[in-house]
Amino acid sequence: MKQIFTISQILIYYDLPQVMVAVDAVETKYICLLTKVDDDIAEYISVPISADRLIRFINGNVDLREIYDQPEIEQFYTFDYNGEFLEAVLLDVKEIPNQYLPEVGFFLPKKTEDEDILREAVEKNNAVVHLSLS
Repeated sequence: MKQIFTISQILIYYDLPQVMVAVDAVETKYICLLTKVDDDIAEYISVPISADRLIRFINGNVDLREIYDQPEIEQFYTFDYNGEFLEAVLLDVKEIPNQYLPEVGFFLPKKTEDEDILREAVEKNNAVVHLSLS
């Protein structure tokens, strides 16, 4: 089974995207993790993730290893990074081999204290600004 992903957000970039968020045609979100690079071809493993869990990850409250070790939906996809649209192939595995997973304790730095703003930004896939007057 193949899916077409579109990159939504790059969370960690070092020479090329290391961790990113992708979406499919029905707006399901996926966390994508770089597993290897051969001859300038980057290979990723991705797993579906709910908006709530993605928000907790972006806000530094969920370990990246936990997302792959305890997926909400046990579907893992792989794809080669070759542009904006990615053709992902469903893997026939129940868990990812340890050599491809990050170390335990891989948290993103906390982004904001206001989870409502972060939730709205993730849902709309855009920057959100809340203003108030007094």
